[in-house]
Amino acid sequence: MELIVTPAKKDQSTVGDLLNHTYRLEAALTRGKLKETYLARNEITGRKFAVELITGELSGNGGSLELMNLKEKLRDVTHDAIVRYVECSRLDDGRVVIISEFIEGPVLDSIVRQGGMSPENALIICRRLSAGLRVAHLQGVVHGAIAPKKVVLKNGDWEQPVLVGFTTNKLRTLDLVGRANKPRNLPSNGMQYLAPEQLAGRTEPRSDLYSLGVTLLAAVHGQDPSDTTNTSRILVNEGGARNRIVIPEPLKSGLEKMTDPEPERRFQSCDELLSHIKEKTPNSSAASSPSKRGSRSRRWKFRKGRALFNPPKLMWVDLIETVQLRIKVSDVLSVAERADMEKSMHGTGRVLEQSVSKIGLRMKAQLICEDDLLQLKSLSSDEQDILVSGVTHWDWAVRPAGTGQSVLTLRMTLRKDMDGKPITTDLEALRSVVNIEVRSPFSRPIKFWRQHWKWLVAFFVGIPSALTAWLGLLQ
Repeated sequence: MELIVTPAKKDQSTVGDLLNHTYRLEAALTRGKLKETYLARNEITGRKFAVELITGELSGNGGSLELMNLKEKLRDVTHDAIVRYVECSRLDDGRVVIISEFIEGPVLDSIVRQGGMSPENALIICRRLSAGLRVAHLQGVVHGAIAPKKVVLKNGDWEQPVLVGFTTNKLRTLDLVGRANKPRNLPSNGMQYLAPEQLAGRTEPRSDLYSLGVTLLAAVHGQDPSDTTNTSRILVNEGGARNRIVIPEPLKSGLEKMTDPEPERRFQSCDELLSHIKEKTPNSSAASSPSKRGSRSRRWKFRKGRALFNPPKLMWVDLIETVQLRIKVSDVLSVAERADMEKSMHGTGRVLEQSVSKIGLRMKAQLICEDDLLQLKSLSSDEQDILVSGVTHWDWAVRPAGTGQSVLTLRMTLRKDMDGKPITTDLEALRSVVNIEVRSPFSRPIKFWRQHWKWLVAFFVGIPSALTAWLGLLQ
């Protein structure tokens, strides 16, 4: 939705306003007839949030209550691909305020306008968003308006798409009335992404699968679909410019079924879609299960709450080392996955397995040196969301500034919102202390000489003697 700049009315907020004595509006994200969205900062914690202000017709009737009930249901939806809801309240002028987490990153709509993305990245997004929608549907929550503008790539990462903008029947109906008055070829008109049954006033979980399929097709081809009723035929089966991109399996057959106009012929649930992707992916069974040869040690237990940390024992002055921390939440990690993880931890130190007493969706990791012997530089964000599928990692560059003994302390804390309020506290989950010895680089040849001087003497004395004897024999 395009930003509309208009003079502020009594029932409108402006950048700089303080809502509920807590949230300072910093920037306007979208502004429409039904709601306004702002980037806000909690003045107590300093964290960023997305603030939705329900305005106009929706604020004064049951539509606002329906939307608040939907957001309350989102509390029970816990998945990294679904935006997290924080709280809702009502202002003195009657407007409803909805607070959600703010996802930083590009919107998928910008990828469409820039010419699209690869089918491989589309499959990654499809798998992750389907898993998130599965959790939402089990809680009775339907998105109802999936489109490229509602998918944010967190921190620009293809593997971290997040669905935002969950809507209700009332809001969708009012929005459709407004969209119907716009030309269908306008980019801001999102009716092309709605399932056919939604235009008849019926929205269900299968409608989300249809909209997700059309969204992925548009992202791959770099074009908005032109007609809701024949999107599958236009994007998949017909020729023309859109068909120049070859979509491989399992994405092609999956998108064909997702975008079928008849709900009964689509995937009936996200579980069916995920099973289809798994079955049709080449070598998926071989990749997901360990080799049967040598079955004694083909699976390595990497339980929830375990971490890999690779601090070095010995460092050299001015020689930068990369210290890394890895966390994988999955119950079982195969030998191949463990080898890949350890291989990616390319520091010279040994890999240690640590136990984390508490683990949550948001963790903060800090590497601390209390003296000036080691200079630390964080190469990743201290606070990160734990990936349910994948490996969450922290990296630091450590540069010794002098010789001697030093201590590195790894401190991990669980970032927790207390009592559902945006008041964050740190609960310590892990503290690991590692002793580091720092030596001068000139000590390397000295140490080598001390350990191997006998062989070196024998080599440098023996070679000339052998050459002299050989020349004597030739004469």
